[in-house]
Parts: sequence; structure tokens; C-alpha cells
Amino acid sequence: MASVSWSFDPATNPTLRWLGWWQLVLVDGWAVLGSILLLASPVVPTGIGPIAGFITVILAIGRAQSWVETDGTWLDGVEADLDAVATHPVPRQLWGRFESTSTADGLVPDATGQTLHVHRRVVAPAVAALLGGLGYAIGWALIGPIVVTIAVVAGLAGGLLSRLLDRGRASGEIDPDDDRVTYRGRTRTQSSITDWWTVRLGAITLLRCRGPRGLDEPRWLAVSTDRAPAVAAALATEPAASTAADRDAGGLTGGGHRLRLKAAIVGAGVALVGVGAGFAGQYVHPGATSGFVLVAISGAAVTALLSIALLVGVVRGRARRGTSR
Repeated sequence: MASVSWSFDPATNPTLRWLGWWQLVLVDGWAVLGSILLLASPVVPTGIGPIAGFITVILAIGRAQSWVETDGTWLDGVEADLDAVATHPVPRQLWGRFESTSTADGLVPDATGQTLHVHRRVVAPAVAALLGGLGYAIGWALIGPIVVTIAVVAGLAGGLLSRLLDRGRASGEIDPDDDRVTYRGRTRTQSSITDWWTVRLGAITLLRCRGPRGLDEPRWLAVSTDRAPAVAAALATEPAASTAADRDAGGLTGGGHRLRLKAAIVGAGVALVGVGAGFAGQYVHPGATSGFVLVAISGAAVTALLSIALLVGVVRGRARRGTSR
């Protein structure tokens, strides 16, 4: 069977764009309001507690990282969405406030309308985030800090989905002749997939593959819904036996070594933070934090040992790969 490939991005997938809009309203909206409440709290009692403040900081950092990583990719389809919305009567009436003259081809916007139209790719997301912040402000006044749970749930959902995509896009390939499944730049043997189940989210279908896999080999595949039947058929195709046997003898893939190296680096960082927190706590409150200091330093020691073990595994794996060539 010939290989099957797929790719989609916000410009071609409406579900991906609408998920981006909801992230703007539900997550960025709270990030805006929560940041205002935090900044104003030293001067005015805003009522924001440590938990809501911590959530605000985490969500703001996560969304900022998401914008940087994706480079605003999902905004590629904003113009099409706005053009579709503008055809409805109510938005058309609001847009008419910025229109000064009428011609046979339609209404001509004035200077303000032209400026908004030219910069709509930036203005529309900013307005969406501000509207979300306004909604949270109303919820805050009515039910209090519990309203932040909406932002938490939306942020977790958006974070999980972003982990399945590649900087706001998705592309992959299944090649039964080569016994290979490639997704987000990572490769997995097709013969290792024993079963799968699907979850449909509008124009996006998620495939969760079951079977033995390496640490850095894909488990989830995000596919455009129109390509999902072809992808499922390719997964059901029996891969070439000789290719599957050769790959089974190859050992751990390079992706697995990369993940181990990342885990070792993160673990080393956690160990340093634990040691620093322990000594800082001992310096600030010598008597009251002895138990905390012991736990922090013990955790840091265990994390450091695990990091060293992962690093040794990476070095040995690369040495084996080098000698086998």
C-alpha cells in the first residue's frame, strides 16, 4: 500500500481556529483580569488570594510561551472568520458605525474603519481577550474567585491539545512498506501499533495508538477528519515483514535518547532549585523549617541521582549506536 500523509493548520482547519478563539476568551481573558488584580492588590484590596494569583501567573507564562512557540500561527485564518461573521446583520450594523459613504458596491469605511480593517488580525484577538476579561470580572463580582476554575479547565484543555500539535500545526505520514509512522518529526514502527481508538473534535480527529513504544515515539496522532478514514486504513495495513524485523533489532530510537537527555536536564534543574529552596528556608526561618530543609535536600539528591542515571543511559546508547555503524 502506498504511504498516506496528512497536514493541516489554522488556515485550513476551522476547528483549530475556533479552539484558538476559545483560548483567547477563556484563558487570555483571565490572564488579563488576574494580572490587573495582582498589580492593583498592593494598593487596593482586590480580594485575589494566593491560589488565584498563582494560577494567574502560571496561565500568563503558559500562554506567553504558547504565543512564542506557535508564532501566532492560528491567526492565519482570522481574516476568513471575520469576513464570515461580518455577513450577519448585527455585526454589519455595528460595522456601519465606521462607514461614512455608500456606493453601488457597498459601504466605504471611514479612516477609523479602515485602520481597524487593516489591523484586524491584531485587533480582533485583543478584543476577544478583553471581552473574556470583562466576562470574568462580572463572574468575579457575582460568585467570587471560584470563577478562575473556568480558566484552569480551559488552560489544561488547551495545553493538552497543544502537546498533540507541532507549533499550532499537524502533519504526519504512514508508510506500511517501510513500517514507519511519522508525526511531529518523531518516528514509530507501524508494527508496534496493535490497536487504536479515535476521538472526533469537529474537523480534527485524534487517534490514540496502543502498543509498545519508545519514550519519545508518538502515541497520539492529530488528523484532519476528512483524512481520518485513509489514515485508519493505512494503520490497518500489514507492514512489510522484513522491514519490521530490521527495525525491531535496531533498539532505542534517537528520539528516546533525546527525551532522556531533556529529562536529565530538567531533573538537574529541579535538584538545584530544591537545594536552593532548602538553604533559603533555613536562612529565613532556621528553626521552623528544618523538616522542609530535609525534605527539599533529600528530594534534590534523589532527583540528581536519577538525572545522572538518565545521562549515563544517553551516553551508553549513543556509544552503542556509534559502534554499530
